[in-house]
Amino acid sequence: MSTTASFKELAEEWGKSTSSNANGGGSRVVMPGDDDKEMRKEAINLKYDLKLEDAEGFPKSEPQIKYSGLIPNDTDKKIEKTEELEVGTTWEATARVTTGVKVAVGANFGVKDIGGIDMNVEVNLENEETKSKSHHQNHKESYKFDIDPRTTVRDYLELSEQTQKIPFKGKLYVEGNVGVYFDNKICNAYGDGGTEYHYKWFPDAQRIVKWAKENGYKNWDIDGDGRAYSVIEGESEIKVFSTKKALEKIDPQK
Repeated sequence: MSTTASFKELAEEWGKSTSSNANGGGSRVVMPGDDDKEMRKEAINLKYDLKLEDAEGFPKSEPQIKYSGLIPNDTDKKIEKTEELEVGTTWEATARVTTGVKVAVGANFGVKDIGGIDMNVEVNLENEETKSKSHHQNHKESYKFDIDPRTTVRDYLELSEQTQKIPFKGKLYVEGNVGVYFDNKICNAYGDGGTEYHYKWFPDAQRIVKWAKENGYKNWDIDGDGRAYSVIEGESEIKVFSTKKALEKIDPQK
């Protein structure tokens, strides 16, 4: 038996175990969205909630200069230049889940001061890897500068790239009820001494996860508030592309 499972797999295993213990003759699990209108009415309140922690305390990488040219003035006269530049930052991120279950739910986590900006990185558990759309924080500036005779300056525009790997973690919460059909009517499905017989039972998420913990599943737990959850972990890679004004005087030509 695997010690990790999705919530639906846990519910299916709970149904098999309960059926075996109560002579249910077999079981079938119905989740919200499954094609079973009657069962969906009772199981419709099952929902997931992904909570990710903001990234903190990670070592930051240094930006790498991708372009910074030189502008020489080989004449005996001062040169005046005026340029209109687009400066600012563009960033994109890729987040990869390394520990967690696959389910159609997403969330963001915050990252502060990468390349001088704050950002929110998207994670979707439906995919092993989530790519965020490119985000732009650019604007135009007019820039006037002089180059003295027989002097060289560094280019007026500097392009840099910073790649930052950041781990993330959080919890996938599940709450509500799931529907379980049994081929035979059974009683006492919840082990509470009940004497009524039913084909359909609607255990809640906490009951399913508690059963899973007692039966060796490692990736689900119950928090102090009684909420069922599974731990989510992963790593993101953020690339920040920066353009900024940069003018540096080089030693006069000899």
